[in-house]
Amino acid sequence: MAWRIIPEGTSSPSSSGSDMVPFEDILVQVRRTLEGASPGDIQSLLVELMEARVLSQDYCLSLAQEKDVEDLVRRISLPVWQNWEACHAAVGSALGRVQGRKASGSPLTGGPGMKEMECSEFLTLNPEDLLFDLTDEDRDCFSPSYHPLEDVDFCKIMDNLIQSLFDGHQGSSTGDAVAAPAPDSPASSTERENQEVETDTPVRRKRGVSADTTCGDAKKAKRRSRAPTAQRGPKTTKSRGRQRKHPQKSHCESTTAPETPAKRVLTFSASPGKVQISPSAVLVQHVPIPPFGNGPIFAPAAGGSPVQVIQTFVPQQVISIPVSSTMVPGGPTYVLVPSPTLTASPPIMPQSPVAGTVVPPDLVVSTPVSSSSECADKALSPALTQSPVTEIAACKESQSSITPEPEKPKCVEDYIEMCKANLRDAFQITDTETGVTFESLYVNIQLVQRQVQLKSGRNANKCLEKELVVLSDGDRRRATLSRGQVFEDAGQKPNRSIALLGRSGVGKSAMIQRLCLDWSNGDLPRFDFLFLLDCKALNLPQASFGLRTLLFDLSASPPCKDVDAVFRHVLSAPQKVLIVFDSFDDFKDYDGLLQSPATSNTKDSYSIKQLFSGLLQRKLLPGCTLLVAARPKEVLNQFLGKVDRIVEVCGFSPEDIETYVSRYFTCAPSQDRALKKLRNNGYVFSLCCNPLICRSACFLLEHMDCNKTLPSTLTGLYQEVMYHRLHMSGQKAQPTADQLRAVVPKLCSMAWAGVKSHNSLLTPKELGSGELKDFGDSSRVLAPHILKNSKEQTGYGFAHLLSQNFLAASHLALSKDLSDKALVGQTTGQPKKRKLQAEWLDATHRFAVGLLFQKRALLQDCFPDGGGANVLAKRSAVAAHLRGLKPCDLSSGKLLELCHCVYETQDAKLARHLLKSMPDSLSFSGAQLDPPDVFVLWHLLLKAKTVKRTFSINLQETGINISGLKELLGLKCVTSFRASIGDTIRLWEDLQKVNAEGLLRNTMAKFTISPFKATQLSHVDDLALLVQICRNRTLPFGDPSCSEPVLDKDSLNIPAVRNLQRLDFELGPQNGPAGFSKLVTVLPDLRCLRHLDLEDNKIGDAGAEKLAKVVPALSSLEMLNLSQNCIGDEGVAKLAPALSSLPSLLRLSLYSNLIGDGGAENLAAVLPEMKSLTDLDVKYNKFTDSGAVKLSESVRECPWMKSVGMWNHYIPHGVLERLKQQDCRIRTL
Repeated sequence: MAWRIIPEGTSSPSSSGSDMVPFEDILVQVRRTLEGASPGDIQSLLVELMEARVLSQDYCLSLAQEKDVEDLVRRISLPVWQNWEACHAAVGSALGRVQGRKASGSPLTGGPGMKEMECSEFLTLNPEDLLFDLTDEDRDCFSPSYHPLEDVDFCKIMDNLIQSLFDGHQGSSTGDAVAAPAPDSPASSTERENQEVETDTPVRRKRGVSADTTCGDAKKAKRRSRAPTAQRGPKTTKSRGRQRKHPQKSHCESTTAPETPAKRVLTFSASPGKVQISPSAVLVQHVPIPPFGNGPIFAPAAGGSPVQVIQTFVPQQVISIPVSSTMVPGGPTYVLVPSPTLTASPPIMPQSPVAGTVVPPDLVVSTPVSSSSECADKALSPALTQSPVTEIAACKESQSSITPEPEKPKCVEDYIEMCKANLRDAFQITDTETGVTFESLYVNIQLVQRQVQLKSGRNANKCLEKELVVLSDGDRRRATLSRGQVFEDAGQKPNRSIALLGRSGVGKSAMIQRLCLDWSNGDLPRFDFLFLLDCKALNLPQASFGLRTLLFDLSASPPCKDVDAVFRHVLSAPQKVLIVFDSFDDFKDYDGLLQSPATSNTKDSYSIKQLFSGLLQRKLLPGCTLLVAARPKEVLNQFLGKVDRIVEVCGFSPEDIETYVSRYFTCAPSQDRALKKLRNNGYVFSLCCNPLICRSACFLLEHMDCNKTLPSTLTGLYQEVMYHRLHMSGQKAQPTADQLRAVVPKLCSMAWAGVKSHNSLLTPKELGSGELKDFGDSSRVLAPHILKNSKEQTGYGFAHLLSQNFLAASHLALSKDLSDKALVGQTTGQPKKRKLQAEWLDATHRFAVGLLFQKRALLQDCFPDGGGANVLAKRSAVAAHLRGLKPCDLSSGKLLELCHCVYETQDAKLARHLLKSMPDSLSFSGAQLDPPDVFVLWHLLLKAKTVKRTFSINLQETGINISGLKELLGLKCVTSFRASIGDTIRLWEDLQKVNAEGLLRNTMAKFTISPFKATQLSHVDDLALLVQICRNRTLPFGDPSCSEPVLDKDSLNIPAVRNLQRLDFELGPQNGPAGFSKLVTVLPDLRCLRHLDLEDNKIGDAGAEKLAKVVPALSSLEMLNLSQNCIGDEGVAKLAPALSSLPSLLRLSLYSNLIGDGGAENLAAVLPEMKSLTDLDVKYNKFTDSGAVKLSESVRECPWMKSVGMWNHYIPHGVLERLKQQDCRIRTL
């Protein structure tokens, strides 16, 4: 091989600064290394590159799913090239070992995942060979009454059992055996390896091991035979003639060549799902299929179900065979599982080697290691491939579905009733502040199911970080869930881990309390146990906890008399257990959370982090349901790809706000007065979509002067609320001024320290004397929680994040310990260590700016020398900073935050300056626009007339509701806008119902959709409906009883359809064919379309034929991308004449399709007629040298063309090089 192996201690070619290794050299060498490598070799290479820190773990998982050899080569070459200088020795060593294994004569295949790795031996085991003389201890281990709590070395017993199963059968075989020379003869070894590569006769015994060698000696001999090869390094040989390239199999090919049957077969009789070990009714239950695919199949001798031995990637507590391994320290793990149904499926289409490759969250490494070709096809099928988590869950769900639930003993039933009574007593108490019970005050808030996607942008492929998909208003309505649907399974995959997301104060904890009451009242019958854990009380440093301690000692459950019996029942019925983690953001020990999960249900040597990790990854109590409540974009965000369902708590709707206010105020006059004041203050009413702020507003309405109006800013509202809380505490006498000056600055200072460290909890040292604790508790600024360590203690933290943000802002604005420069630097500087702090700093910064611009801060008297020149200097510094920001350079989220800060100042000069400096095109795409955000934007843009500015605004992927969309589009300064097509059409429907003719006409004229990207079927449906409105000149939802339409037909000629110039169709292989059938019906109406991207939608020849009928109408089309669409010769025959009729087509891509020589000839025939075409890409197709010659001859007649990409596996290298020499426009890369 041509790969250069650089030993450790020597300098790499790239270590000299300017002498950088060319990427092309790395690409060629990696390609040669991986050609013919087995799946096991490639897996070993990926693991070693990951250990060398060349590749990340998630990136390795995505590479293991890659089915195209060339794409795999490119995606490995780039990080290898980038990290060559830092870790060339490790990279060279890893690739050298792969070549060493190839040079040693191991069976090779054509590429990763394309063929199965062939096993080299037949092993046959008769049913009578399965009879063992078990000791009493061994037999007890397999008895049905055995319980995992008993102290029995199960793994040792199974090791001995399986070892005895394999010992003595190493040499037995079926068929003819091939004799092998001794391993200590290098010459014979080399001759034998060459013979095995050339012959077609399968070898049925370990190479280099005699027939009478035992199992242990065989492994030693195997290691000895490999040692010299590894020491010599990869062998470089020269060969004459061109190198043959293996043709790639495509996802679009419907037939597969027959392969050899499965080898390495052990024969014995087995019942479904069980393996019979001895005649005395000793049974071993099968365990779930592990991550790394299939293994040797144990076929039954006569009847029964086949059982498979497969190797796992992650060590598990299962049957272990001590075999050396380079992938998992300590040796691989083998498990007995039922054999899957052997069904063939089409291979996978090679993917385009471009950046931005997205790995689906439910797909991870699943490389087959069996010798069965049918198993390989199944493992490579996109419809049947599952992640390890999915497979384990599905297998265990199937077991739990057929296994009857164990009968609950009397002690278990008594404990369940005790837990329900305890929760009812805890959550049905009357609130001392409102005088109303929780159950009567609770309002059913909206729940929405969310999805995640890989984060886009710089370095997205390296980190593979997930982010929430921003839903449109229509998508949000369709994804709405009721409280009872949270735990319902969606499809075949059970929802065993659920993330409950919501911003601070939106009602996550209240939602959990409501679920606890539902369970205690019998409304959640699917769960027998509910364990509620407050993460504030779980910050315990010890590593001496177990699952039983977590559930029974650290949760809110009452003490249990017979813990062993109840815990035993919990382990026997995990599907009836619900474990809830509330306030997960207050859990501090989350670094490396998924790296060391707890794996034993009975050991007491784990930390809380390890126990949570074991539950999340289903290592502990598999089958239980896990509910975790957290804020979005914080601690749990990095683990969202591990959960089965994401549910967002959306807060109050306008109707919910009125319902809550009417329940808060028990008398009718107070209700009317409160609702009237809220409706008259649009900003405060929009803030009340947050239940915590709604409660604060009700508290203020209850205690403020009836003649006063509500504040118009968030800072003003919280200043009033905090002032009343501090002066109206639960003490008998109001606190004096001296007491406030002694306590309030300390609270504010601790709040700011917590914001900087992303912490809302206080230590006993910080609390100091009892005066501060009592004052914070009575004023409800602090909230207690129980610390269950060696003895129960009470810990304290800030009651709510918004309260902590306000107190921290008070410290920044009013404390003399902080200068004006320090204030600007600490609130506007980017966090150096934790990007999570940005969410905390935004609210604190907003409050600080608002406090500095208040006429008088109500807490100013609590700070010594807190007013006067100090506040004025800070105000001037903040105003100068705000004026110095350039809105054109800010992201959508930062621009929105700047608008909030300017609004909090209530300074007209700053507002006018911001309007003057804002860009003409405002984009808030990707930033969630809640009602307060919409109000702030509306209030700011309302003043645009004073500075004579107009704007184009992008509201796509903002989640703005219909009422907010209506408010913004009614502004005269908005000349055009982009928004969800479905939401815009729904807005038109609402405007037509109220006969708002002027606004309806204006919104149709302002609407634009170019460029349009379709990623869901609903997007295509919305586009089709929009085109229908434009085509028919009528609104489909009009009132049939109305004699005259609201608008004339000329107004319904929507400019958005006429002016659409770019369309990206990105539905993917699964939904692409169905969506494309709808798209072709609207394409003729898009006459101004210039860019049409249809890549990777698998439309096939049928889709190409449909496109050929409509594409002549696209006279303005300049770029057409049909890559990876399974288009063959029939499709090109239909499409080529139609493409020649496009007068403006500049670029055409048919990359990675199924075009053969016939299709290439048809394409070559029309190229001279395509006078405008400059770039053509037909790489990775199936035409041979004949088709390539036809195309090159046609290109010579087209001097206007600039480039033609033509490389594929079927064109001989020499032919392609000769064509490149004849015409330099022909390219291979």
